[in-house]
Amino acid sequence: MRTRTPSQRKSTTAKNPIGETGGTGTRRWAWGSTLTLPALALLSLAVACGAGPRAVAEDRVVGTAMDADTQEPIAGAWIFQVEGRSAIGADVPRVDRVEMTRTDSEGRFEFERPSQTPFFGRSDSLRYVFYHPGYGLLRARAVRDGRRVEFRPSLRDAHLRQADATFYCTAPARDALAKKLSELACPPGVADRFPDGRPRAEGPLDDRGRRDGSWTFYREDGSIIARGEYRAGAAVGVWQFEPPPRPAAGLD
Repeated sequence: MRTRTPSQRKSTTAKNPIGETGGTGTRRWAWGSTLTLPALALLSLAVACGAGPRAVAEDRVVGTAMDADTQEPIAGAWIFQVEGRSAIGADVPRVDRVEMTRTDSEGRFEFERPSQTPFFGRSDSLRYVFYHPGYGLLRARAVRDGRRVEFRPSLRDAHLRQADATFYCTAPARDALAKKLSELACPPGVADRFPDGRPRAEGPLDDRGRRDGSWTFYREDGSIIARGEYRAGAAVGVWQFEPPPRPAAGLD
């Protein structure tokens, strides 16, 4: 796994309210508006022969996990590729198969693309689940022909998604996904601290246990990533986001 440090960014501010997972920032291919017949023939030949990056990605699903506010890659997040079918009247879809991986230092991950079902030539049961102790639990489906997945969580509402993950602390471990999430997110409160015991975030709670007042969020290296205000558990006002520390200059 590469350990490239994310590029430097200036401190940014953002106002609430915000969306559930922030913007997607999806890039789209910019195909020309006109192609000559020879160009079309060459393109068809390249695809048929399996040449080029587009053909290579035909059997792969790739994705990224980035902080919605700072655009920093989220390294070490667990990503699950889940296949299952929803039975009529069932509250929870049946899980038939689970593959799992973790994001690299640039927030990237990759899976093999499952074979398609005969139902209208595609699978309507494939979904992706993201879990990180600092950001909580998210779910998504692949976009762009089923080959791209993007997660854009925010620290501002991460405590709500962390609470979603603790559901698996009491729910029966009916499948591989539930079992793994119960291992990662339980007991409740384990996600509040780094492995060495330092808190991921610090701030006051009200008499109902909700975040209330000024909170500070930290990276694992101890640097501050964000400061902001909560009122009765909801993020309010203007938040300050800090860039990652500059790497130490090497000595020749």
